[in-house]
Amino acid sequence: MEAAWGCMLIKCCVCYIANQGYLFSTFLSAMQARSHVSPAVADVVIFNVGEKGAEALAIEAAAARSNISIITVNANIIEGMHIVFARLFFDRFAPANYDKFIYIDGDTQVSQSLEPLFHYPLAPDRFLASRDPLVLLNDRDSTFVRRLKSRWNGIGMRETDYVSYVNAGVFVANRESWKTISQRSIELYKSDPERYEFMDQDVINIVGRNQIDIMSFRWNFPGFLMGLGYEEIVQPHLYHFMSNPRPWHGPFQPWGSSWHKPYLELERRHPELACYRPKLSRLIYAKYIAQQRYKRVIEMQWNQDRTRNRMRELEASTVI
Repeated sequence: MEAAWGCMLIKCCVCYIANQGYLFSTFLSAMQARSHVSPAVADVVIFNVGEKGAEALAIEAAAARSNISIITVNANIIEGMHIVFARLFFDRFAPANYDKFIYIDGDTQVSQSLEPLFHYPLAPDRFLASRDPLVLLNDRDSTFVRRLKSRWNGIGMRETDYVSYVNAGVFVANRESWKTISQRSIELYKSDPERYEFMDQDVINIVGRNQIDIMSFRWNFPGFLMGLGYEEIVQPHLYHFMSNPRPWHGPFQPWGSSWHKPYLELERRHPELACYRPKLSRLIYAKYIAQQRYKRVIEMQWNQDRTRNRMRELEASTVI
């Protein structure tokens, strides 16, 4: 029997990968994904890389009540590489029935349906990903952009690739094609690790540059752009909080209390998990408050009509 969008009932999954210390925040995003993807369309799975400690056991019990699977993976399977590379080992640890998957970083929140991504007619040898937000600035002549392009040149990117440099925090792939891209990406990184500042993201962009279908920022919306007029352009379904502080740390700007609240609600719903939400010391908390205000002032390049128009221009060339 086939589910909606042509996926077999157990052939598709929404995939998260985390380890101890990050399972709480990942679980929150997975719960939201579960509410926005029908069980008839896809499973929601968190792969816990490493030991099944107290945190994993507690979240596993809570996840089972939310129709979310937790699968613990031996850390040796990622060959001693940083946890961010685990997405390149999907074929080695994911159950064999999953032919198509949406990978999502755990520092995200899902606000609307993800099912259109399963509906997209993805060719066997291609994958879907959103541009990295740095691409919004690469049409400028500034010291920052010149350094950025110099770095991209240094890792082997062509000038024509700049506009399609993608963020690896959310993507959609077919298992077999991703296996090939992953193997080549791992080999490339290991050949010269110091060359790739953004590690797996850099090598994915080099290896997969001719296989990317660019999807809208709607599916991987940078959290730091909240409140600057970009949400009205793309109508986000998924928000990605790419750097500290993050919403589970507190009601910092630009997201405020409404995006911190889901983590507090998760604690109230599952009080046994409260001890696993990463918390900040008072000193670090105060530092982040000052830092966020400062960043909001100095990063004016993001709050410009030119940058918003750039997003509109780029969105016109996305496939979904």
